[in-house]
Amino acid sequence: MFHPTVRGSYYEMGYRYGTILYKHGFRVSEQSTEKLDFGRNSEKEVKRVFPEVLEEIRGFADACRASYEQVAASF
Repeated sequence: MFHPTVRGSYYEMGYRYGTILYKHGFRVSEQSTEKLDFGRNSEKEVKRVFPEVLEEIRGFADACRASYEQVAASF
C-alpha cells in the first residue's frame, strides 16, 4: 500500500494528494442532490470545528478537476 507524504498548507496537501490519485485514474463521481444539500448544510459546522479541512478539500477538488461542492459532498 502506498502512503504518500504531503507537506505545506492544508490546500497544498489536498492538492498533492488529489494529484496523486487523479494520476492513477481516480475521478470524483457525481453526487445526488441530497448529498450536495447535506454537504452545504454541514459546512457551517465544519468551519466551526475544523476549518482547515475545507481548504484541504478545495485543494483536492482542484487537483481532481472536480467542483468543491461535489468533493465536499462525498466526504
